[in-house]
Amino acid sequence: DKENLPPEEREKLKIKREKNALASRKCRQSKVRQIQHWKTQAKLTAQKLNATELELELLNARHQVLLLHLQRTGVPLSPQFASDLLPTSSETSVEEIPSMIQPNHVVHTDESHTNTQLANSLPNINTFSKRNKFSKGLLC
Repeated sequence: DKENLPPEEREKLKIKREKNALASRKCRQSKVRQIQHWKTQAKLTAQKLNATELELELLNARHQVLLLHLQRTGVPLSPQFASDLLPTSSETSVEEIPSMIQPNHVVHTDESHTNTQLANSLPNINTFSKRNKFSKGLLC
C-alpha cells in the first residue's frame, strides 16, 4: 500500500513515523526517569526511616539506663551525668531534659504503669536527708 503512494506522500509518511518513534522514545525515557526518581525517593525515605528507628532505639536504651539507675538507687541521675545519656538532637529542648530525669516523671512506654508506680513510691528528691550519701553531688 505504501508503494502505491506518490514519493511526496511516502516522504511525509516516513517523517510522521520518525516523529512518532521519537515521541515514543522521549515518552519512555521520561517514564524511566520518573521511575528512577521514585526509586531514589523510596531509598531516601527508607534510609530516613531506618535512621529514625535507630534514634528511637537509642532513645529507648538511654531511657532504660536512666530508669535502671532510678530503680537501683532510688535517685535520678544528676543532669551532668544524665545529659550524656539523653538525646542531643535539636528536637529535645533544654526545658524537656529536667522532667525526663525526675523520679515522678510519667514514662510513656509499655511498662508505663509499673514505672509510674515505682517512681511514685520513691521519695521526692527534695525530701532526702542531708546525711543521705546521694544527696551531695548527684542531686540538683
